[in-house]
Amino acid sequence: MAKYLDENGLLYYNQKLDTKFNNKVDKEEGKGLSEKNFTSTYEQKLKSLENYTLPIASAETLGGVKVGAGLTINGSGVLSATGGGTADAVDWANVQSKPTTVAGYGITDAKIEGQVVKLGSNSVTVPTNNNQLTNGAGYQTASDVQGAINDALADVTGIEYQIVKDLPQTGEKGVIYLKSNGGSGNNIYDEYIWTGTAFEKIGTTAVDLSNYWSKTELTAIQNGDIDSIMSGA
Repeated sequence: MAKYLDENGLLYYNQKLDTKFNNKVDKEEGKGLSEKNFTSTYEQKLKSLENYTLPIASAETLGGVKVGAGLTINGSGVLSATGGGTADAVDWANVQSKPTTVAGYGITDAKIEGQVVKLGSNSVTVPTNNNQLTNGAGYQTASDVQGAINDALADVTGIEYQIVKDLPQTGEKGVIYLKSNGGSGNNIYDEYIWTGTAFEKIGTTAVDLSNYWSKTELTAIQNGDIDSIMSGA
């Protein structure tokens, strides 16, 4: 049988833990946790620190350093760089007075004139149209795309239906031909379209609703039904 811990049990468990931990520290008779318990061994170790000499720092040893060229230190011991040294790497965000032009970097043979970019004796012309690119001849412009859309829509807009006894020899685009199939109810026509070379049957007007629920077959669930479901939960 499963059990759970309620509020009263949790409070009691907490009291037992407090009692157990309060009695955990063993105290030697006549002694408490105070500065008088400091041992002679540790006292001698502290006294030996009085003669400690800071070693000079090296690649293998941690120690003291002196302020050299390009550095200053203030009365609070803060070390600062004053310049004059050589840096291996500097974060670009920390570089001050960065140039804002190509000439500022000492490059004098680069310039832009209209759509032409020149660098020394080399130059590149920036294209302004796809047809200026070697592989741009096949690209469609906005007007080309819109024209294609308009042409496609012209074939489907104005769709009409024609009820015919027999299919004509040739048909027209945008017309759905309804030919009687001898059925009854909502299934009395077959549907055809003209593909340009022949008629294609695309379906019938039949609608099969045999697998659908009717409105009278759907009822709302009652409160008693819900009670029965929840009684076994």
